[in-house]
Amino acid sequence: MRRFALFHHLSISSSGWMSIRFFTFFVTWGIYLPFWVPWLVSKGFSTTHAGWLMALGNIVQAISMMFLFPKLCERFKLSNLVVGISVCSLLIFSCFLIPQLNSVIIILTMLILHIVYPLHMPLNDACATLFAKEGMLDYGKSRSWGSVGYIFVLLMMGVLIAQFHKPVIVYSLVISCLFLLLFTMIGLPTRLKVKNDSEKGSIISLFKLPHFALCFFICFIIQGAHAAYYNYGVLYLQDLGVQETWTSILLALQIPVEILFFYISDRFFAKLPVYKMLVISIIFSIIRWLLVYYFHDLSVFIFSQLFHAITYALTHYAFIRFTNENIPSAYIPTTLGVYMALVSSLSTGILGLVAGWLSKFSIQTPFLGMAIVCLPCLFLCYRFAVKERGEYKNQ
Repeated sequence: MRRFALFHHLSISSSGWMSIRFFTFFVTWGIYLPFWVPWLVSKGFSTTHAGWLMALGNIVQAISMMFLFPKLCERFKLSNLVVGISVCSLLIFSCFLIPQLNSVIIILTMLILHIVYPLHMPLNDACATLFAKEGMLDYGKSRSWGSVGYIFVLLMMGVLIAQFHKPVIVYSLVISCLFLLLFTMIGLPTRLKVKNDSEKGSIISLFKLPHFALCFFICFIIQGAHAAYYNYGVLYLQDLGVQETWTSILLALQIPVEILFFYISDRFFAKLPVYKMLVISIIFSIIRWLLVYYFHDLSVFIFSQLFHAITYALTHYAFIRFTNENIPSAYIPTTLGVYMALVSSLSTGILGLVAGWLSKFSIQTPFLGMAIVCLPCLFLCYRFAVKERGEYKNQ
């Protein structure tokens, strides 16, 4: 116990700890998200079945985030959760190192993984929101370090896979989870040694809050439309004849723009209404997925990568802004759990099933489907704007 206590006595600011936490988590996420489907394919799963398995995992993690996460926040301190979930993630990923795993064991272990590992996402934002509300950090700048971690590992994984092939994916996940645990324990902020008062913020009452449902469903569709990119981006590039080393580099091109966006977000978007940010995200999403579909070309795909700063980062920033400005503190854990469960997980799970079915026609077709599902968001955003303007007139 004394050894572990040493970590807590190391001095580090809440902002610095949160930035390191974002960095180390997104190092693990940058390995898992783009490379797990290719790893499953290397284990004998078909491309379609691997995509469906990831979609099923997204649905499982959605249920976990929406119901398990708020309950954990009620019963345990945030400091215990960040350490405990990091330990569990490390142990579960280590199970994939067991040689000669059959398909059934892989599927069952993946389901357990998706119950635990994705809880890092709402937990990270819960910690960051707590610090931001108390003026202890700039969310955009701190979150930008997550993007730095993501691009760092994407570039590294391309080289590692080219040298050591697909088995290195699991080894990299185990090592990165170990670093996530160690850096979580270093200088753990005392402010996190609290329980969240989330029992007052029920899911039903959350959706009754002004404008929440509209904002939520718009973000649900925009973020869910990334399912084709997440599940089939690597395979799309392989279909273009891109070597594995360059695949990681090309996937990482989106991140520098994303980092820049998060760094300047508060400066340029702090006064822009949330509905206007969402309109921008919708338009860029439709354009991005249509470009990838119609032009099965490497240069066009590279250009479309720049849109990720808008289709993903701006949408995420808009929802966090909406949460900070409109959601009572008692609802924060429930709000972030529901957002990560449905917007970041279930949406990609549902649309991932659609993308999996569309992939039977061609590797480009899923992207056309994603552009089509974004179209109704324009009407939802119009309703959002009308209601918000009406509220301002009544004030």
